Amino acid sequence: MSTKLSKAHGMSHNLHFLRFVAAILVIMSHSFVLSTGDFEKEWFYRGSGGQITMGAFAVAIFFLYSGFLIARSFRKKTTVKEFLMGRCVRIFPVLIVTVILSIGVLGPLFTGFSLKEYFSNAQTYKYMLNSIFLLQHNLPGVFEQNVYAATINGALWTLPVEFFCYILCLILYKTGLLQKEKMWITIPIVTGGSIGICIVASKTGIEMLTTVLFPMICFYMGILYEVYKEMIILDSKIFVASIVVFGMASVCGFLKVGFVLFLNYSLIYFAFGCKDMCKRVWKSGNWSYAMYLCGFPIQQAIISICGGEMNPYINILISIPIIIVVSIILYGFVEKKVTELYKIKGNK
Repeated sequence: MSTKLSKAHGMSHNLHFLRFVAAILVIMSHSFVLSTGDFEKEWFYRGSGGQITMGAFAVAIFFLYSGFLIARSFRKKTTVKEFLMGRCVRIFPVLIVTVILSIGVLGPLFTGFSLKEYFSNAQTYKYMLNSIFLLQHNLPGVFEQNVYAATINGALWTLPVEFFCYILCLILYKTGLLQKEKMWITIPIVTGGSIGICIVASKTGIEMLTTVLFPMICFYMGILYEVYKEMIILDSKIFVASIVVFGMASVCGFLKVGFVLFLNYSLIYFAFGCKDMCKRVWKSGNWSYAMYLCGFPIQQAIISICGGEMNPYINILISIPIIIVVSIILYGFVEKKVTELYKIKGNK
């Protein structure tokens, strides 16, 4: 059975559930590196020969769906102000609360400094800069004995990257390029630019360039799927074939290329081409953003309590339930409340 992607409207339970699964993958991935100091035993890293981690795989999923949904939002003829306010309301409240809790609760509990030294240290207050995407990794004396590093929240790096993608999508919209008649112009530009960045990264050894590029390309692919949805057929046979070709590309050492060109189709198909298989658990996707934000510091705290190093599987078993509970609270009392207030104010 096949259908056009253009017929996919409204909310996808499968998409929301897959976002929850992606958040779990991020937590599991971090458990290995934070507990042992490296990714050597991490499932995806070991299985792919070092091509990707569960965390990078999950972040790519987040960015793909984000690109699709953000591009779709412009179909409502939204204004620049409405778009930016909508994004800010979604991103910043939970982020700010997470940063404040890290400074005011996590820091005092786990610092090796006295409370006077901790609160008189300028770095304590510089950590608030994370709230505006100016990344600060450390708090005074916190997690300094942990095997990985004293990093409080290493997951925050994707937020400025995603917000930058939002701005680029807004530019495409305002310039009229976010239309199927013109969007094709961007394809050779993005392709050529991506190849150029990969070459520069290879010659300079700056791995962060390709680390950032991969989710951005997935975001771009999400945009393409939305713009050209009338031309895209969602078919179960193509779904299976795309997974097979992705697997072949992975074996040949081109996992990320296979992800971008083939697995992205499978993810779009799962979200919009399958019957809703996750109706009872789809709301778990609402917690995914909070899970992503609070997971890293909670895992670091657990490792600190266990002496700075531990079995990653034990970290997974302990941390996931705690992270889910904290995320439900953050979603219910912060993200959901602020979003509802914004909608009420917008309707007046």
